[in-house]
Amino acid sequence: MKIISNHVVEAIGLVTAILNYTYIKNSRYVYFIPYLAFVLFGELGASYFYYASNLSAFKNWHIYLIVYMVIQIFIGYQFYNILLSEKMKQVTFIGTSILTLMLSVILFFLTDIGNLINFTHGIAGLFFSYIAFFVLYEKLIYSEGLEIRPYHSPDFWFTIGVLFFSVGTSLSYILYFYLRNDNVFFLGMRVYHLLPRICSVVLYNCYAVAIILWRKKALLTASENKTAH
Repeated sequence: MKIISNHVVEAIGLVTAILNYTYIKNSRYVYFIPYLAFVLFGELGASYFYYASNLSAFKNWHIYLIVYMVIQIFIGYQFYNILLSEKMKQVTFIGTSILTLMLSVILFFLTDIGNLINFTHGIAGLFFSYIAFFVLYEKLIYSEGLEIRPYHSPDFWFTIGVLFFSVGTSLSYILYFYLRNDNVFFLGMRVYHLLPRICSVVLYNCYAVAIILWRKKALLTASENKTAH
């Protein structure tokens, strides 16, 4: 098994969530703990099977499919609760459900899944990029005055992380065959491997920032309630 940057930043995010459990336990941010644990151990398992010499090629794709399903459901759930627009909530729910159904069909009914995985992930990246842009529109423009400092908001950093990750990975998957066939390298690594790793570092660090800011928000609320009484 090979430890890569994804595993490190996922572990950092998980530890951050566990250390702040007291402050997130009564919120939707508490789901970061099982979510990050599942993603971390799922990807560690996928890494182990990838490097296991006695197994055939592409033996870890089904593990990644399940991990990606959980990632999409989690992001969709968080965006559904962050969004103000009821119409966009419905779009998020329907879009996430369709993407999850597509991955389920690939997982349970198909064998030649390589091309379909790249296509589905590319579509998912574009979809969540669109939702993330809309969330930022609501926070920065539509709801002006409601959030004076959006960069102090945990959901703002969650959205920034997902946006960066979705844009970067969707480009990687959409251009996968071009990048693979032309053997495009950067810093000694294939670009379609490097780009998702860079995006993952940004994503999980933004998750950690969001969790820490949620702690500050919880402490501030507790202090205000105490003062009011």
